[in-house]
Amino acid sequence: MSTKGGPSTGGRVGRTRGFDRPYTQEQYICWGGQIISLSLFYALGGSGFSANAFNTVVLGLHGSIVLVSLGLWLFLETHDPTEPSCWSRRLPDSERWTKLSYDRMHMKKIEGLDHFCPWLNVSIGRSNYLPFILLVALGLCQFGLQAVVGLLWALSGAYTTAGLVFIVLHEVMVAPIWCMYVMLFGFHVYLGVRGLSTYGYLMEMKKPKGSKPKAPKAGIRRDDRPSDSGVSGAGGSADGGGVKGEGGGSAKFSKLSASEVDEELGLPSGASGETEEPSSPSAIELAVDGAEGGGSGGGGNGDTVTVTDTDTDVAPAENEALVVASTNDETISM
Repeated sequence: MSTKGGPSTGGRVGRTRGFDRPYTQEQYICWGGQIISLSLFYALGGSGFSANAFNTVVLGLHGSIVLVSLGLWLFLETHDPTEPSCWSRRLPDSERWTKLSYDRMHMKKIEGLDHFCPWLNVSIGRSNYLPFILLVALGLCQFGLQAVVGLLWALSGAYTTAGLVFIVLHEVMVAPIWCMYVMLFGFHVYLGVRGLSTYGYLMEMKKPKGSKPKAPKAGIRRDDRPSDSGVSGAGGSADGGGVKGEGGGSAKFSKLSASEVDEELGLPSGASGETEEPSSPSAIELAVDGAEGGGSGGGGNGDTVTVTDTDTDVAPAENEALVVASTNDETISM
């Protein structure tokens, strides 16, 4: 599925990969932690290699995990998540993985957007979610293996006092990293069972308990069939079914497709579809002709109400703009 992005605002350019500058603090911590922990592990394994018969198997298994992890990490850091990949086809075509959501860091819409990872400095979506979760699983195995083997080395009696100091240093560094991988992997397993993304989970946690989901927003158009319910021009009552003028005329409204929006607004075909600017709202014009007495408190015939709405996937800061305009040269902004 294609993605569309908008031009940068304020001179800022959207990210395309994890190696794009500026780097995050978490990236530096990740790189430094891996280098130090691997250096300690292989130095300790090499110094006690002959004393421990299992070192050959342990170091070989650990080295294989590190190499596969390195390949996955390089893919995540160099691949643009707005573009499809071979991993995209391994996920089902459900709403969870096909929905396009706007990402502020990349300034584009990403298919199956899950979250932005500061440790990789890249957003995780459909095209890179599987290598991400595999990297987490391998990190869980890598640091779990290092922690267990470090304890076995300490109990083997093959190391001097200086060696034991380095083993303790290694364990102090590795244990919290392993716990972080356990929590991260467990969290994503929980999300997978529930069919949620990270963003979806966070939004669910923000909702007050017992609140009802909002009805989806849609275009509306006039239908000249009679209606007994509506918004009265004189009395100001609203029953939600239509718009009724003083003279007894009434109007109902039905959903409006994108092509019909263009026709109602007098725009070129396709003008009301997705634009290159993801934060640009779509406009729906609602023409209400008051019957005999005019609509809404005795105004003239042909009043125009314009409702400007935004899609929920665009930048939240520009959401919920409402402008009501009238042909009687009066404008009310809310």
